[in-house]
Amino acid sequence: MSSNEIEIEETPWATGAPRHSLTVSVLAAAAEHTDCSFSNLALAGRVNLEQLFGGTRYEPDTGADPLAIKRGRLFEEILKRDDYAELLNLLYEQDAVMSAFGADVRIARLRDIPAPAGRSGLEVRAEATRLELGKIARKAWDAPTLIDGAVIRARIGGGIAYFEADGLAAASNGALHIIEAKSFPLIDGRCDPVKLGAACAQAGLYAALVRAQLVEDHLPPETVSDTGFIVLPKNTRLGRAVLLRQNLGFHTRRAERLLSLAHLDEAVVKRIEGRSFPVAGVGATERIDTLSHLMDQAGTHYCPECLEHCAAAKLCRERAYNAGRLAILGDRAAREVSGIETFERVLELTAGADPLDHERESARELVRARRLYRRVLKGAGS
Repeated sequence: MSSNEIEIEETPWATGAPRHSLTVSVLAAAAEHTDCSFSNLALAGRVNLEQLFGGTRYEPDTGADPLAIKRGRLFEEILKRDDYAELLNLLYEQDAVMSAFGADVRIARLRDIPAPAGRSGLEVRAEATRLELGKIARKAWDAPTLIDGAVIRARIGGGIAYFEADGLAAASNGALHIIEAKSFPLIDGRCDPVKLGAACAQAGLYAALVRAQLVEDHLPPETVSDTGFIVLPKNTRLGRAVLLRQNLGFHTRRAERLLSLAHLDEAVVKRIEGRSFPVAGVGATERIDTLSHLMDQAGTHYCPECLEHCAAAKLCRERAYNAGRLAILGDRAAREVSGIETFERVLELTAGADPLDHERESARELVRARRLYRRVLKGAGS
């Protein structure tokens, strides 16, 4: 699934900076960082952070594997053969959610609609997608079972984006279920949990985009079910597929929060007034200095998981380390000392410094841990 067209208003902090096309994978990654103002700022301006950090010591370890892309396309072609016969058979095997399909199957082939190439063609298919979604929401007699080549229109960061889905969803008794096909295998009932999580995140984002479209058309957003399906190859060969039923509720709510960031917090915009992302062609040192200043002004929220999703994570991690922030240990460690942000403050409270009101509970635990540690050391030395 892919998206490749967007029209976005010029933002002063992104003027001249390298930009990228918004894809569902880009948005799914950004959904991991809705609490990071710097990440939101880059998204709103469609700034290509991968390119800005390229050639520096903070260059992210990103990039799609060409073989994986080829494998993914081949798997999707297999699912589409004979009018989606393989996929439909998998759906019919779902005993609860999909039993209402009935014998009649209608595939809305939006790719067959005569339309010009490029943005204009996406606009035509986006309008056709709206009509098909409306039929599903209204439980019309001619509502589609599958929508092939759906395009969802959304406002992201002050601009209009068109997100293209190869096989968007399946409808059952008036409900719409998101389907995401991935080519990593399910072997002995197990698959890569990180890749599965990423697939669910993308499916949740599609669910949020479709719900937003339904709301815009004054149709019930609950038409989109929280139950989605991830389609994977069974074992390493692509000839057979398996359907994993997943609850997308968490991922959808997180994606809805991301979509609500279409207009940045005015306080963030005010803090960065007069600053902007580096333009293309600027030297590596100057780029990093400028990006670091923007992080100071906008604010960041680093956690170890950022290394999997954000191109700015290496610089952000170094900044957190230099500042002695507990965030580098992850959320679990931070929760253990809730209300305390730095290692320096942990040491002060452990030594008996007077805690602030929001530090009292954690300070008591730190002092207790210090006493226990000393008791253990004393016992070991005796």
